[in-house]
Amino acid sequence: MLASGMRDVKVALSQLIDSGVGRSQMAQIKADIRAELNGALFVARRERASLQTQAGSVNSEVATMAIEDLQLEIDAIRKVQTELEGHVENAEVQIEKVLTRSWSRLETRLIGMIESFIEDQKPEFEARIMAGKLRGETARAMEIDLSPLQKVMERELTSAWRNSRAGTDVVLSNGLSSCQQTIKDRFQERAEGIDLSDLPYDEFVSTLTLAKRSLRVNFISNRSWAFWRRPGINVEKSLAALKMIAAEELRPPMEKLLAAFNEAQVERADAGIDRLRVMLRMFELSLNERVHRLKKDMVEFEMVVNDPDFRRRIVHRLQSQMEVLERRLINLSAVESALAQADVTRAAAAA
Repeated sequence: MLASGMRDVKVALSQLIDSGVGRSQMAQIKADIRAELNGALFVARRERASLQTQAGSVNSEVATMAIEDLQLEIDAIRKVQTELEGHVENAEVQIEKVLTRSWSRLETRLIGMIESFIEDQKPEFEARIMAGKLRGETARAMEIDLSPLQKVMERELTSAWRNSRAGTDVVLSNGLSSCQQTIKDRFQERAEGIDLSDLPYDEFVSTLTLAKRSLRVNFISNRSWAFWRRPGINVEKSLAALKMIAAEELRPPMEKLLAAFNEAQVERADAGIDRLRVMLRMFELSLNERVHRLKKDMVEFEMVVNDPDFRRRIVHRLQSQMEVLERRLINLSAVESALAQADVTRAAAAA
């Protein structure tokens, strides 16, 4: 009776072993090994195909074509470098025009404001002279308040700075965009990390301080042979005298203001150009390294064209590498076959 149940016991033990934890772990290990084998086989076959292609390319005609392609690549890189340098140089030229125009326009406007301010004093002169006549007095001089002139000059300075900053920023932005577009067109990638934020002198505070708060002008009398008459005031000559006084008193502070204005706009423009130059240097370094590698490859291809011994050495080296890969493929295939055979044997035994 005991022997009659042995078959059932064997079946039960076999099922327990096949479905147990050890069986599952062994199956997972086998699957991992097979996956690694497949990966190694794939890489080895790709390397063998690449070596076969290289071995077939080691001839004068193919090498000559490769040299031409490499030269075209080098010329394309040099063209990109020239284009990038051209964008930066164009930005420098355009900014120089903007700065010169802004400075010149501000100088013209300030001189015009001083002249207009002096012309506006004519009614004041006449009113002062008339008031003296009504009181029976002769006006000898007059104090001219300069605070209105300083206010309009400061407003003009603020407006000129905003226009100059806007013009400079537009040129810098266009230059940066042109460089980025050239890089994107050639390398299918955008140059990141370089922008025009936080440039100096986002705002410019006026440093205009007139030497005097007012100007004193002495009225000039009309000369006459009629000495018994009280001489009148020559308004035109008095205005001319005021112009001369204003030129002496207002010109120095105005020149200091123009110098500070120009220094600020130049510093902002230089900072922006430096950003473009940094990007240019970054890509020039990478492009020069690429050109160096291409020229090194060209030298090897030229040796293939001109040196038969060099060609034979390369072919021999490639063949040696292919033999190593062939042995590796044989070994990997043998291991894969053994695993497959084990699966077949086990499946037959289970049946």
